[in-house]
This record gives sequence, C-alpha cells and structure tokens, in this order.
Amino acid sequence: MQRYFETYAAAFLAHDAAEIERHFAYPCLIVNQAGADAIIDADELAQHLEGFLATLRTRGVIAVDVQVRDYSLSGPDHATATVAYVLQDAGGETVEAYAYLYVLVKNRAGAWTIRLAELLGPNA
Repeated sequence: MQRYFETYAAAFLAHDAAEIERHFAYPCLIVNQAGADAIIDADELAQHLEGFLATLRTRGVIAVDVQVRDYSLSGPDHATATVAYVLQDAGGETVEAYAYLYVLVKNRAGAWTIRLAELLGPNA
C-alpha cells in the first residue's frame, strides 16, 4: 500500500490528471476543509483537483514525503488506510503537512481505487 500512495502523490507532483484519475473509483467522496464533494466521473474529479494542483504550483511544492500510518483489509476487495503527507519546497522546507483517511476498493482489474478520501487534519 505504501507504493500505491507514493505513485498517487507522484502524480500530483507531476500534475498528471490522468494518473491521479486512475487511483479513483466512481462514485467517490472527497472530504476536505472546503466540505464534502461527491464525484461521479473523471470530469468532476478534474474540476475538483484543479484548484489543488494550482496551489501546489503557486506554493512551489516539488517533493512529498508519504507515510502509510495505518492499513487494514476489511475483506478481499476493501481496505482502509491512513496516510500522512509532508509537502516540501525546493529548499526542503515543509510547505504543509496533513493526513487523510482512505477507503479503497478493488476495481474489476483487481487494482486498488479510492472510494473515500477524508482529510483528518494537519500533522507534524
């Protein structure tokens, strides 16, 4: 699961919307400081992510440290994970740190996808 979230974070750093989209199941729910957003397809996901990707650019984020803090299977096709992120700029300074709770399901091809992403808040 660590590798899954490392590739997910790398897609954000690369501003690769198609790769980010491959990590999601539809419908899905994204909950953050702006509220809850029910996403039904890739177009809605792209709209939802547009502002966050712009913020990464504006704040000069070029690296992210990803740590899966907790992971558990709740069946062969369902899992939960708590993941901490530390976003860094070119000087290695922390720009922001936070954690998310994810509910994941396997798609028809057997790959994990995100059904719920819920911001848990800042972390150190």
